[in-house]
Amino acid sequence: MTSEGQAIDLDLEAGLQAFNQVQAQAAEPDSIPAPPKMSQEQKERVSTEAPKRRGRPGKNERARTAKTAVPTAPQTDQERSDGIKGLVQLGAGLCLVADQRTPEDDISFQADAITLAASADQIADAVVQTCKSSESFARAVDKVTKAGPYAALVGVMFSVGAQIARNHGVKAAEMMGAVPPEQLIASVMEDGTN
Repeated sequence: MTSEGQAIDLDLEAGLQAFNQVQAQAAEPDSIPAPPKMSQEQKERVSTEAPKRRGRPGKNERARTAKTAVPTAPQTDQERSDGIKGLVQLGAGLCLVADQRTPEDDISFQADAITLAASADQIADAVVQTCKSSESFARAVDKVTKAGPYAALVGVMFSVGAQIARNHGVKAAEMMGAVPPEQLIASVMEDGTN
């Protein structure tokens, strides 16, 4: 019967014959031909060849192409100091950005930005002194403050961003070297008349 309850006509004799045929084939393992045997020459060749594996080779089988770091000279105290000051200023800038997303009466991010900007020199000096007494700390600082090829670009864009923020009313951007827009326009006008 079907799932709907209708009767199905089956040819019982044909079904039994098919079933018996399948059983007979399963009972005769000799009916499946065995694979051909390898010659002695083939066996020797296979035993001398490296086994072929699928997937990635294990760690001990990989070619030794480890990236070796070119030793670089440690940064000078001035380079470390400048790098740390830049990171602190970046943190102060992020606080200013966060301040733009808080209510007017919440001045905590402004205070954080002022604290960071005012403490940048002291933080940098403390980090430099710690680097002198701890080689592992110095290596970590060097990695974080390494001036790569984009350092100049980041520095310029940071100061440009601070000035643009000040132009749009973010007074705290003056801590990053920005000037009031009136002063900026006046300086351009003075240069044009001279």
